[in-house]
Amino acid sequence: MSAMLLSGLVAFPALLFVYYLYLQQRLSRRVAALRAINPTLTIKTAWYGGFGVIPGRFLGPIFRRLGFYFSEGWAFIRAYEPFADTEDDVFALVTPYTTHFHIANPVAVREITQRRPTFFPKPVEFYGVLRMYGENVVTTEHEDWKRLRRITAPQFSEKNNLHVQESTIVAMQQILSEWKSRENNKGEVATVDVAPLSVRLTLFVISDSAYGERLDLATNARITPPGFQMSLQQSLEIFATYLHFVLLSRKWMSMIPNEFVKSVVTAREEFGKHMRAVIERAKEARRNGMGVESKSRSTVLGSLVEAVEMEEEGKGMSESEMVSSAFVFLFAGHETTANTFSFALALLALYPEYQEKLYEETKLVTKGETPTYKNFPELRMALAIMHETLRIFPQLVVLPKSAYCGPEHTDTFQPILGKYKIPALDNPASPDLSRTYINLHIMGLHHNPRYWGDDAKAFRPERFLEMDSSATEDEGEEGKTLMRYAFAPFSVGTRACVGKKFAQVEFVCALAMIAQKYTWTVSNEMAPKEVRETPGVAAEVVQAAAKAELEKATFMPRRGVTLKPARSPLLTFRRRDA
Repeated sequence: MSAMLLSGLVAFPALLFVYYLYLQQRLSRRVAALRAINPTLTIKTAWYGGFGVIPGRFLGPIFRRLGFYFSEGWAFIRAYEPFADTEDDVFALVTPYTTHFHIANPVAVREITQRRPTFFPKPVEFYGVLRMYGENVVTTEHEDWKRLRRITAPQFSEKNNLHVQESTIVAMQQILSEWKSRENNKGEVATVDVAPLSVRLTLFVISDSAYGERLDLATNARITPPGFQMSLQQSLEIFATYLHFVLLSRKWMSMIPNEFVKSVVTAREEFGKHMRAVIERAKEARRNGMGVESKSRSTVLGSLVEAVEMEEEGKGMSESEMVSSAFVFLFAGHETTANTFSFALALLALYPEYQEKLYEETKLVTKGETPTYKNFPELRMALAIMHETLRIFPQLVVLPKSAYCGPEHTDTFQPILGKYKIPALDNPASPDLSRTYINLHIMGLHHNPRYWGDDAKAFRPERFLEMDSSATEDEGEEGKTLMRYAFAPFSVGTRACVGKKFAQVEFVCALAMIAQKYTWTVSNEMAPKEVRETPGVAAEVVQAAAKAELEKATFMPRRGVTLKPARSPLLTFRRRDA
């Protein structure tokens, strides 16, 4: 037995070493094949990689602690740094099994997303988890995507944006009323947990504006309608809190004897049922002649149903595609906006001078009244704060693409910038060139000093107010155009987010309403417990410790499907007239 154990102890390192040599051989072949067609391309290598999301979460930090440069989270942590030694903000990262072209060059981004988008589709296989109810505008490409986009995009209309503004006002009035009831004698709301606040706000707005279902923020009502196991509000709250689990859940998991797993699976199934019910009500309203006069007409899903009903047979959307689209509205319209709002409130607590700039602008524009939709274009500082927050913390760190050489294309490569050849995803010319992907490196773009200056790492919202003047005056109209491709939190080109203004209107209105009434700072509750509970510790010490924790939670965020603060910011709000 001891001899077998000893043999195993000797054999295991030997097998690891043999596997390492095998990986190195594959890596060398892939590098040589890529160099043969791109002699001037900057090539970087990593012999590990391709672990996948779950193993990567565990193995990635180990490699990072060992000093490996391209470890888990590197795209966010390193930002523009990997591009600093390149000639044109493009490099290829080669591993034994894949090659990734990383691009932080706005000229190349424009070429890929706007001028030749059909040749550079997204690799739809990466988006399988978003097909839980069927295909949608995010999970499709080519003709299917064109059909779904043609029907979906017009539903994000000015009428719906007005609905978004009204929904945001209703939600914020409830939230501000709740805060007022919690104020102490100094006019302070001692500790506000920002992440749940952001979730409540964005769930209310997306449910009301997209689905026509108004949640009750005050009582947190969870009345289950007949024929359902869970209310829409309950299912939305589970989606918001446990999105990763929902995405990975399957119907058969309901047999697992665990209440949490069952609640997640039930939420997934019940959301689909609720959306089918909303769709059926919209169809019934149309059949009854209510149509454009009905409440559902100004909601995204209601107007989508009407648009589909008007399509010729076979050219519209199936019910599963409509339900799947409703889910994507939730994923894109709630999750990303909630995270951005949390980051923004934290940043404004760390940089309070921008609270005052925001307040002065809001007071001037609104004359002390509740912001209206007509005020939206004038609340430029509020929008600049949103954009600067997204520049530093884009919800997607990279946008994946691939080179397409389908049946109608005979080439096995697609050129970019007039000098690089990107192999097709399934390249028939060489197995060492297959599985080549393109990553539009959003963090690299957003921190590229050629476009954002030497202070690209700093939080400076006014850079967006300067963008159309001094920031690009030396480069003329072409420079101004390229700046639009150097900022891509909503994607760019033909696949830019159709709900961009939806999110902007919600964010600007909510932030302006808070700034009208309150100032805010980091709560002492953010400080470590041992600091807060140490007898005789000075208040300044506690506040400094709390600020350090907020900075850490903000600038070292949790990286999953999207970015969010590593810890929910805890802030103290003080009424301005107190």
